[in-house]
Amino acid sequence: MNAKKFMPLLALASITLAGCVCAPSKEGRPERKIAVQTYSYRLFTLEDALKNAKSAGVDFVEIYPGQKISSSMPNAKFGKDLTAQEREAVKKMLAQNGLTVVSMGVVGGNPKEDFIKQTCEFAKDMGIKRILIECPVSAFPLWKKYAQANGITICIHHHSTFSPNLFADPDVMKSLSDEYGFKVCADIGHWEASGIDPVQALKKLKGNIGELHIKDKRVPDGNKKSVCVPFGEGTVDLKGVLKELDAQKFDGFFVIEYEAEWENNTPSIKKSVEFLRKN
Repeated sequence: MNAKKFMPLLALASITLAGCVCAPSKEGRPERKIAVQTYSYRLFTLEDALKNAKSAGVDFVEIYPGQKISSSMPNAKFGKDLTAQEREAVKKMLAQNGLTVVSMGVVGGNPKEDFIKQTCEFAKDMGIKRILIECPVSAFPLWKKYAQANGITICIHHHSTFSPNLFADPDVMKSLSDEYGFKVCADIGHWEASGIDPVQALKKLKGNIGELHIKDKRVPDGNKKSVCVPFGEGTVDLKGVLKELDAQKFDGFFVIEYEAEWENNTPSIKKSVEFLRKN
């Protein structure tokens, strides 16, 4: 091949190789869908929390029940009791920030039938597809009934082994998930605090995981309790967690719940978003 014919091919090859180098390699894994739990911004109104979440670089949020909506609506709190006007105001806030609310929770307590029915109807009206619950198992049949009627997926949430229920035990979570047709919200931080290996717990729950509350933690010098830190800076085996979820082809939401630096944690949340996208 003469030089004139060879040069265009060489240029094309260079462009192709450059594209391969620049394009992020996902190694066949699903693209991570990252959300922020607005409890991370519990000191703020929902209006301000959404602005913070957007500046952290996400497109999705999970909203917790009871969060105050706005300083201009001092009595309005997120949940079934929002008026039609207040609901429209929340939808407008979401749209203005380019955010989608994908789930709400955690709904706890000992809910009665009317509450469960109205909560599921509220979720449907707001376009929310998942409700996280952590309540007595006796209420599960009602959650199943009204969730199915409104096209909602129920995810069982757990705190640590120090909470009143036994949901932190992955075997219990799997059994309940299978029995009621629910998914689970695996809380990595609460497993770590309970001495439960998150990777092994995820293995047991393969096929049952609806979403994650994901955290990294470490115990600061002189402290007895662990605190949240930006992902990759703590002691939680997050790379092992991600590797296991990728092996399972998990395509649910990674919901960042950052429970520290309450007055200004957006920089740490942004670091955590970047960690999830790079790893």
